[in-house]
Amino acid sequence: MARENVDVVRQVVELFESGGPEVIAPLLDSGIEIQPPPQAPEAGVYRGRSAALQRLAAISEPFSEIHVRVDEITALDDQRVLAVVRVSARGRSSDIPLETQLVGLIRLRSGKLLQLRAFLDRDEALHQASSA
Repeated sequence: MARENVDVVRQVVELFESGGPEVIAPLLDSGIEIQPPPQAPEAGVYRGRSAALQRLAAISEPFSEIHVRVDEITALDDQRVLAVVRVSARGRSSDIPLETQLVGLIRLRSGKLLQLRAFLDRDEALHQASSA
């Protein structure tokens, strides 16, 4: 199960990279919860597939291009995966480039993403994973 979950997360990243939020919908559990990094202005919990897709679309909207590269995907157990990605984007109106690392603590159920908690720091994500 752990290997399959790693493959699903990799597929989600690749699909998002090639087609944006809508194309990953089939890989999101209907009860998905997305939680942006605590430092983010839009911090909170977005519940359900529709809310999750709207949040991802809102995050993507200010950018004319977004590229997501996988740095690491590691199975933590049979349900959870840690994904470290590098996000490169360009502002739609400003044309200013942005690059950041995001770390996802992801829980899967039946081959679909059930929970995505995002962090800016890998150690913080691992600490949260060990205390859950």
